[in-house]
Amino acid sequence: MSTIKSSAEDLTLNADGSNEVKFQINAVEKASINSSGLFTSTTIDATALTTVPVNKGGTGATTHTANNVLVGNGTSAVGSVAPSTSGNVLTSNGSSWASTAPAGGGKCLSVVSTPLATIPTTTSTSWVDISGFSVTTGTLDSTSSKLLIWVMCMAGTTTSYNGNVRMKITPSGGSAVYPFVGSGAPDSASRWNHSLMHGYSFSAASTLASTETLVYLYSVSSTVAHTVQMQWLVESGGEIYLNRSITEDYGRGASSVTIMEIGA
Repeated sequence: MSTIKSSAEDLTLNADGSNEVKFQINAVEKASINSSGLFTSTTIDATALTTVPVNKGGTGATTHTANNVLVGNGTSAVGSVAPSTSGNVLTSNGSSWASTAPAGGGKCLSVVSTPLATIPTTTSTSWVDISGFSVTTGTLDSTSSKLLIWVMCMAGTTTSYNGNVRMKITPSGGSAVYPFVGSGAPDSASRWNHSLMHGYSFSAASTLASTETLVYLYSVSSTVAHTVQMQWLVESGGEIYLNRSITEDYGRGASSVTIMEIGA
């Protein structure tokens, strides 16, 4: 065995200029150091390397699951968080991290809307559906959702007759709900009293139609589809018109009903 050894002072291997210091066995290069100090080996077997501990600048782990997010773990091996369900976000609980579903509070989950520019009319003195003035949601995301209902309604009546419009909310297969209707029966003589129901007193003492906006927040109890149908009636002898006044001297307008599902 031949040995290069220096017991009393530094041992220097020198290669001038851009030359490299090369290490060979049987005239076969096994490693080298270039002029920039980069060490290259053709023989070091990566599988022979031991796990580098955290206190030596390593991870302390031998493998990491693909696509996991690495998180520190003190002096122990580095941990990780799996992606889990599609759409999840990395969430802190104040001391650790986890893959969780994003918070849904206040988030708009879906929107459906029906614009209406036609001019249906009625002389009915009892509540009837306004033709075409409705909208239906799809299956809802959660029973904790709320429906934000936005209605813009333009209507007019024949002179000196009052007309009313109300909202009818019906869960698929369920019973209808009439917001703003109080203890008085919707079809009783008190139907013109605004304290009992949301109603537009379209008193057409002129040729102008009235445009009203209604916003209502409805709490659901099931995830079935929900329909909002607008209904109306008019005093006996009168007629009520959608999207116009008694005449069309001032043209026509448009109405719409929109439902937004809001996450809890």
